Amino acid sequence: MKSKRITLFLILSLLFLSVIAGETKYKFEIWSRYQASFLNENEFELTKNQIYSPRGYFTVEPKLSDYIKGRFTLDFVSSENGVDGASVRLKYAYLDFSNLPIKNSNINFGLIKNYFGTIYDYDYPVYETELSDKEKVVKSADYGLSFNGLLPAGFGFYAFSVMNGEGYKKTDSKVDLNPAFLVNVRLIPITGLTVGGSFLYEDKTLLSPESVDSLISDSLRMAYVGLVKFKFNFLSISFEYLSNRIDSVFSAGYSFIGVINSDRLIDIPVELVGRYDSWDKNLDATDDGHKRIIAGTNLNFFKDKGVIMQLSYDRTMYEDTTKTDVNNVVFQMKWKFSNTIN
Repeated sequence: MKSKRITLFLILSLLFLSVIAGETKYKFEIWSRYQASFLNENEFELTKNQIYSPRGYFTVEPKLSDYIKGRFTLDFVSSENGVDGASVRLKYAYLDFSNLPIKNSNINFGLIKNYFGTIYDYDYPVYETELSDKEKVVKSADYGLSFNGLLPAGFGFYAFSVMNGEGYKKTDSKVDLNPAFLVNVRLIPITGLTVGGSFLYEDKTLLSPESVDSLISDSLRMAYVGLVKFKFNFLSISFEYLSNRIDSVFSAGYSFIGVINSDRLIDIPVELVGRYDSWDKNLDATDDGHKRIIAGTNLNFFKDKGVIMQLSYDRTMYEDTTKTDVNNVVFQMKWKFSNTIN
């Protein structure tokens, strides 16, 4: 009950502050999902059959001046481990400063996006999260400072970040003394084609060499991703290769996503989506990898009203023959609305 009161107080306070701050945008986005999970054995075995809301976002974006704006986002999560079946956590909380000496650049400070791979602009063509987030290589947000900018003539985008490195769910004693450094570059050589990559580096012995053995279980962390995205008319294709290193343990994998937009072919607002993931948790070990296949459709009949319906089937297959393949059937409705207070 106490957490509910705190959440309500935060929302009401944000709405009040938005009135006195000037021009302010606020947004709501809710995911309502039905999921059935079953094992692929000789006999059908249903392991999950439920309707729930895995995500609910409430965002306030006040414009403090012509060159300073903010963003505050609360993340509502349905979870069996949360209080009364649900929890609320802070997803974004940062200030954005523009009008810098370098043209078309800005600085973000606070709880910001992780500019790594496609995690910061992933638009969920299927219900599943982006590969680096799904495999717990990089969190979608983290506390830090980021300098971002556009390349001349719309040729691309870059970001240089210094982050805590532990993600948005950990603070205080759960954050070590050493920052993580992140570089992200995207290039658009021709219209419809995007290529790029990101690199994350964190040396956890940098500021605590004497006590590192007693404080942390790993000392060196490096992750990089390369990506290619192609979009032409009715077809969109994206591919990313992901690698992660923690000390002497190397992980690697890739994700391929294809989208066919039938609205551009036969004037029906439906997208056909396919995704294939491959991930090996330890390249030097055996039977610890898995593959994932997702096939689905996005029904965009009410997209102009802020409603998207997604129907997907996915199957995860393990190299370890003692593990049973897992299948999911998911129907999800994502709906959102926004407004601006002047």
